[in-house]
Amino acid sequence: MNSHDDQTEARVRAAFAAELRQAESDLELSPLKVSSRKSYRLAGGPELRRSNRVLGVAARIAAVLAVVILASAATLMVARPWNSAMPETQSPSASASEIASPSAATPSATSSIPRYSDGIPKAWQGQPVLRWADALAMRTTAKDDAPFYVGVWLNVELGFNFGCPNEPVDPSAPNSWAVNPCYGWPYGISADAGGPYELGGEATFHFLQGDVSTGPAILRVHVHDPRATLCGNQKAVCDSMIVVESAVWTGDSYTDPKPFTVADAIAAAGAVSPQTPLELLDASNRGDDGDEILPGAIALTCGAIANSDMTVRGAYLMPSSEAMTRALPDVQPGADGAMLPSAKRDWGDASFWNRWLVVDNVAFSVYVREEPSAADKAWLASLEAALEATR
Repeated sequence: MNSHDDQTEARVRAAFAAELRQAESDLELSPLKVSSRKSYRLAGGPELRRSNRVLGVAARIAAVLAVVILASAATLMVARPWNSAMPETQSPSASASEIASPSAATPSATSSIPRYSDGIPKAWQGQPVLRWADALAMRTTAKDDAPFYVGVWLNVELGFNFGCPNEPVDPSAPNSWAVNPCYGWPYGISADAGGPYELGGEATFHFLQGDVSTGPAILRVHVHDPRATLCGNQKAVCDSMIVVESAVWTGDSYTDPKPFTVADAIAAAGAVSPQTPLELLDASNRGDDGDEILPGAIALTCGAIANSDMTVRGAYLMPSSEAMTRALPDVQPGADGAMLPSAKRDWGDASFWNRWLVVDNVAFSVYVREEPSAADKAWLASLEAALEATR
């Protein structure tokens, strides 16, 4: 091989290495795994986009392999005597370090990405990601409706009984999007995982494009929306509201539940309560089962009304034990905490007490009798042990 061959090979290797790095970054950003939040994904949403990105990775690698084959063939042709008289096109030598590397502005599931303590990236595509308090401050400091990014935790509800208060409507502004709080439903925002999840008059999802899911999110938002003129005598309210445009990021392995996963919770519940197997909650299995949904959590349900003592009714997972503490600040962890009184549920002649068995980042919704016995406590302890055994 001559120096020209060496240069060609160097360029091909550099390009191949760059594409592999981009492919690895894409797969880290959207790893090939069953989404623990799939119950909140809508058709054509993040899961479909993830599949498209993976197909794009495969296509890109295939294209690079084709380039390698063609370049190799071209190198052989240049080396043949009958091509030796052809003029060579001179081009600067390109080393691997000179090939543009994948942008570091897009968050991926790597430790090199700067993140907040809860795992939400501090930047998105080169722009800072604010947290909720700083985003609220933009209502008074922003001069126009230029978009910016904010990192939040969302609660996407699945319930059917949601009441809307009857607020007075300005007759001159029938298309106002501020007078009715239902314009924010079913989306609740929290600055941190675990809540509280409240919107109030601070934000609106009325103009949201695309899908959102329960859990972490980077939202593209703006204030001073020019459509505030539709709000009549509440124009000032609409002008100061944070208008959510889209969710550009909805979590990765850094924000998945820890230390226990969805699979761990399902396995533990199945070991001690096989008559009520758990599955991810979605609109198809959200029935009147009397269970208390824990806002902002990945929800598992058995989808049936409890009809016996010592039954697992559901399981709810937060990304960390700290988030679970925020979600259930008054619940003591472990079997002893689950023995304390909680909400009473009556069905016919039977009375059940909904209790939380909290173990790190998992809260099992369980039913025992009004006056729990030693057998109840032993059963609760066995559920706790079953989950601990999955570590």
